[in-house]
Amino acid sequence: MKIDIMSGNGNIFAVIDNRHYQYSKEYYSKNIDKIYQRKYFDNLNFEGLLVINENVKNDFEVWYYNPDGSSGMMCGNGGRCAVRYAFDNNFTDQQEINFLMSGNIYKSKINNDTIELYFSYPERIDYNLEILIDNQLIIGDFINNGSVHFVINMDALPINDFNSDELFEFARKIRYNIKFPNGTNVNFYRKEGNIYLIKTYERGVENFTGACGTGTLATAISINYQLNEKFPMTFLPPSGEKLFVNAIINDCKIDKLILEGHTKYINTYNVEI
Repeated sequence: MKIDIMSGNGNIFAVIDNRHYQYSKEYYSKNIDKIYQRKYFDNLNFEGLLVINENVKNDFEVWYYNPDGSSGMMCGNGGRCAVRYAFDNNFTDQQEINFLMSGNIYKSKINNDTIELYFSYPERIDYNLEILIDNQLIIGDFINNGSVHFVINMDALPINDFNSDELFEFARKIRYNIKFPNGTNVNFYRKEGNIYLIKTYERGVENFTGACGTGTLATAISINYQLNEKFPMTFLPPSGEKLFVNAIINDCKIDKLILEGHTKYINTYNVEI
């Protein structure tokens, strides 16, 4: 099986063109552990699997899988990588693209060196949600934008170090908190100058990742509400590759959010399943 490894601002994905194989969704879910063998990829970790399919009504369809085999959620940086891959592999020859992912149709635009991905404003937002971690009350914003995220301002926490083991354990406890029966991704942010530092613990990866697209969008929504920060916003994830969030506003309300960033190819491998 030919597998391309791509990066969306430091979010690493394995990408498969399913036109060549015609395997089912269940096949990939059951065989994710066989695909995700680091020995095949020069010990390179990837944080998700993108399976690109033809689609009658749209330019293409994406199936997304976490390394644990879970699927059905939206992945922003994965969606942007899928757009680049689909364009480069003749699923479409258009610069403006519509594709199906996680049961929804998304619009994307290919620029010279970046890709924009458009999101509807979330219907489900719980601002100032209170949870209890180690007898400590934590307040954050719970946002579902195709993936579920709990967003926390680091300035409100006693933990100051983005890279501490303490923050990792803290994020795990939030991820499994009773308030989130199906778990949640956890986003921490802090403003430095005109940029927001951001770090996301991803459910299904069970670790902090180099970047997270939907996490960045959720954090932008939280910052806009809590800090009255205007769009556009610039974010710097652990990968060091900036992500940009802008908004389309109609009748004084946010209609669409735009996630913009870079994509690139890392390598191509042939894997025996």
